[in-house]
Amino acid sequence: MMTMPILFSGHGSPMIALEHNDITKTMNEVGNRILKEYGTPKAILSISAHWYVYP
Repeated sequence: MMTMPILFSGHGSPMIALEHNDITKTMNEVGNRILKEYGTPKAILSISAHWYVYP
């Protein structure tokens, strides 16, 4: 069994999730390759510098 790789992806703009371009195409290819070669991850850790403050 192979160890799941660690992947850092700086998204730049949160709007990229709605776009279809070379960047999103490559991100999709990387994700599909990881699934094919390593299987489905047991967990995904996401760290963000964005937060909400409620008054």
